[in-house]
Amino acid sequence: MNFFWTKNEFDRWVKENGFENDEDIYCLDINEAMDASYDIFYVG
Repeated sequence: MNFFWTKNEFDRWVKENGFENDEDIYCLDINEAMDASYDIFYVG
């Protein structure tokens, strides 16, 4: 999981790494990221 301050930083990182057409690379807002991290790391 990578974190970026802005969508522009994310877009630049995607382009620099050749991930423009990769369906597994996407950007979440902070609320979506918190929900996803809970789903991934919750132990209960």
